[in-house]
Amino acid sequence: DFSYNNEQLAQEIADIAEETYRQVNAQLGSPNKHHHLQKIAIIMEDFSDYALGFASSFPHRVIRLSLTAPTAKSFDMKFKSWLKMVITHEYTHLAHFEMTAGPTTALRALFGQILVPNALQPIWSIEGLAVYNETKFTAGGRGIDARYDMYLRMATLEDQFNTLDQISGYWGR
Repeated sequence: DFSYNNEQLAQEIADIAEETYRQVNAQLGSPNKHHHLQKIAIIMEDFSDYALGFASSFPHRVIRLSLTAPTAKSFDMKFKSWLKMVITHEYTHLAHFEMTAGPTTALRALFGQILVPNALQPIWSIEGLAVYNETKFTAGGRGIDARYDMYLRMATLEDQFNTLDQISGYWGR
């Protein structure tokens, strides 16, 4: 979804999305094994002052991208291409949510996209895989960011790790 003013950007996003699709599916397994063969809508939105991305697999597979580029103040992280990083992160969520095995494959065939068992995993697992991939498949990401490294280093030095129930929820301490 784009206006003609953004046609070149839309093509760049499509190229990045195709590359990301191949990379993530090669990592997570054959796309035929999962349900992410169907088209994914990528919606370019220009309504926010923040650099954002969002993915959802229900009711339709969609990635929403804010066209606002991140600033050093709002997103102090190392990256070569903001679009590559955010598309990789958000597509990883979709691919992860679509994965099924054993009984969930039969249930998914029966109930369709309404059943997204991996979305019930703890937030550290859901976001952890996406952050891992944003680092693995791009020239940046939080996995090699000095600020996130500092957070972990200080938690280690001060023996101040969050508990499992703290890291398994969406809310901080």
